[in-house]
Order: sequence, then structure tokens, then C-alpha cells
Amino acid sequence: MKHLPLLALLIVFSSVPAIAEDAKAPATAAPVQEEASASAEQLALAEKMHEIWPIRLRIESAIDAVSESFPAAKRPEIKAALRKNIQYDQVEEESIKAMATNFTAEELQAMIDFYGSDVGRSISAKTSDYEFALRPSLIKMMDKAMLDLKTGSKP
Repeated sequence: MKHLPLLALLIVFSSVPAIAEDAKAPATAAPVQEEASASAEQLALAEKMHEIWPIRLRIESAIDAVSESFPAAKRPEIKAALRKNIQYDQVEEESIKAMATNFTAEELQAMIDFYGSDVGRSISAKTSDYEFALRPSLIKMMDKAMLDLKTGSKP
């Protein structure tokens, strides 16, 4: 159960650009693109988006959040173990590819425009506070679900 906060956090932090963009998105979303269909333009825009919204900072935020579910004395050890095993450059490369293949050039440009704006930067800066405020509720619900699974309780 101790690793459920990581799952919740990763789900929340990975959806932040989508949450912000959904407010402006049309009712029908474009289908997910195949990896082979990412254009040079999409890759360049995805790289630019990563300059504005670096994945390393999001990973560090996730590591901090995960460590909070452990006793204070164990947190430095947990953080060190996570950092040792995360290959930041590889994650960034994969994230850029994933962005380029899942978002159109128009969507990537909209993300850049938004997250590059004062409002977008403000929202991005407040995201970890938002996640921190939501985390206790999610953890409580997930812990209950795991307990129900272990005890055979029906929802």
C-alpha cells in the first residue's frame, strides 16, 4: 500500500497539461498518433515544451511526494534510491517522443503558448500545491480499496 501514493501522484502529474488544455479543447479529441507519424515539427515543438515544462522538475516533485509516505528518517534513503534508479535523460527523451506522437503540432503549439504565458507559468508553479492538497484524499480512498480487496469486502 505504501506505493499507491506514487501511482496516484504519477497519474495526477502526468495529466496536468491535459487538465489545463481540456478547458479550451473542442468536444471531440484527435486520435492518438502512431510513433512513426511524429514529424520533425512535432519533435521540435515537444522539445520546446520540455524547456518550458521540464520533466526533471516533475519527477523531483513526484519523488518528494512519494517520500512523504515513509517515516521521516527513511525519506533521504528513499529519495536517494529513487534518484539512483531514474535515468532522467532517458525519461526526457521518451517524454519528448511521447508528446510528439500523441499531440498534433497545433496542440503542442497551444501548450507552449499556454505554459509559456504568465498564467501558464503560474498554474504550473501551483500544480505541486494542488497535488499535495489532493493527495490525502486519494491515498485514503486507495488504502480503503486495497483493504477491501484484502478482506474481500464488496464495494
